[in-house]
Parts: sequence; structure tokens; C-alpha cells
Amino acid sequence: IDGVGKSTHTSLLSKTLKKLGHKVIICREPGSTPIGEYSRILLTEEKLHQTTQLFLFMAARAELVHSIIIPELKEGKIIICDRFSPSTYVYQGRYFKESLIELLDLLSKGEQFKSLTPDLTILLEGSNIKANEFTDDDNQLISRYIEHYNSSLKRGENWVKIDAAQSINKVSKICLDSVLKIL
Repeated sequence: IDGVGKSTHTSLLSKTLKKLGHKVIICREPGSTPIGEYSRILLTEEKLHQTTQLFLFMAARAELVHSIIIPELKEGKIIICDRFSPSTYVYQGRYFKESLIELLDLLSKGEQFKSLTPDLTILLEGSNIKANEFTDDDNQLISRYIEHYNSSLKRGENWVKIDAAQSINKVSKICLDSVLKIL
């Protein structure tokens, strides 16, 4: 979901963790690799069929996972990723069965699938939002997206939901405290 401060808090969290002595890599999905950035351009500038969109997201994820995430994790770095698998389940989930998305997600990550489940997913939720830069969705659909994210929270994954309408300092502190609990 856009407009809640993901970029701001990603940057603040990274800077603070680096000050604390951690090695941190920031990436975004789609993006962070040539294929990811090209996919981002296609997804934002072209009217593409939802199947094409899904495969572009998965191709971008596969490249991100294999060229950045896995090598950086092997070096002991912390990865902060602006969007990952949960976004695909939420946004493409309205067109495709979850089992198909899960299969494609598995294929994009390869044999390291189990170890690539994020240690923590932070959901920033606020009132000044739009669905995302890849869709022209209306407020009714945005509400459905939020419901999908909330149902992901209930699946027992390691999620933290933060009210992004709070001050930047407050949200930043909650993000940092949440990450420090798992390090």
C-alpha cells in the first residue's frame, strides 16, 4: 500500500541499524536489479494483462532473490525489502488462486524457499493511502487489500502492524524495536 511511509521508514530503519553496527541492504520489489527495474517500468507505464503482470512480478522476484537476497544473506547482512511475497498474494490474489501464486512464488525463490520467509514483515497502515503505483484501484478495492493484509497477519507469520498515522518518530521507533527483538 502506497502513501504510508514505506520509503521513509525503510531509509530510517536502515540508517539506524547501520549506526548500531549492522550491515544492511535495502531492496524493492519489483526493482533493485536490471530485470526488476525494467519490470517496474513495464508495470507502471503499460496496460498489461493480469497474467503478464503476475509473471513480471515473479521474474523480478526470482532475479532479486538469486542475485541480491541470497548472496547478501550468506554474508550475514540484514535485508530490508520494500514489498515481497505478501504483496503478490494481496494484489494478484484477486485474479488468481492462492495455490497458483504460492507455486510461482516457490519457483521464483528456488530450493531456498523455506529459508527465504522473512523473519519479520512490517505492515504500515494509515488513512492517506492508495493501492500502489502499479494499479488504478479505487477506495473499495483498497479496503479489500487491507483486509487481505490483515488476514495474512492472522496466518501466524511474523508480522507487526503499525498505525502509520502516528508521528514519523513514533512509527520509526516501533519499526526499530520490532526488528531489534528478532536480531
